[in-house]
Amino acid sequence: MKNIVKKLLRESLMNEKSILDVSLMDFNIKEIIDSWLMSSSETPVMMFKYEMQDEYNLSPEEKEHIMDMDEDEILESDRFKKWLKYEAEYKIENFISEIQDYFNGDTITIWREMTVPMDWVKGLSKGG
Repeated sequence: MKNIVKKLLRESLMNEKSILDVSLMDFNIKEIIDSWLMSSSETPVMMFKYEMQDEYNLSPEEKEHIMDMDEDEILESDRFKKWLKYEAEYKIENFISEIQDYFNGDTITIWREMTVPMDWVKGLSKGG
């Protein structure tokens, strides 16, 4: 594993840096969007339609037009493409902000979940 990581670093396929230095520029937005659309274009289209219902810049007629558009029409529209890029960037920036909240100086808070039998839990109070 150590050799694989060294190779990735040497070939610039992976970069080592502090999580505090990670920014939006470290992500391939286009690849993330393409992956999102490949997994299910229906979900982003439905999210887009839902969010456009609260868009104050749109008239009721424009909102109705968007709701009447089929999936392919929406996927090709400039408004959807701009919204999708914004949505991906927002989610990445939100993730970066949330992960940085777990850092306290040189330490990070992590959790581990364990599944154990009930007798193990009962024995914990007796023997640690």
